[in-house]
Amino acid sequence: MNSFSENIKFGVNDKADSIVVSVMEQNNEKKIKELSSEEASKLFKRLDYVLGVLFDNKA
Repeated sequence: MNSFSENIKFGVNDKADSIVVSVMEQNNEKKIKELSSEEASKLFKRLDYVLGVLFDNKA
């Protein structure tokens, strides 16, 4: 299994006056993906659901 070599950074988009989440390569700080706060919120909700399915203690 490969390990992740990315960093997650939080910032503010001055033009849109909103928070953005950027996924950056760890070695050279190259931006891989930038998510708006709405996109990040949807992603985190889906990740929370997947983690709940994978690690459900009721089984």
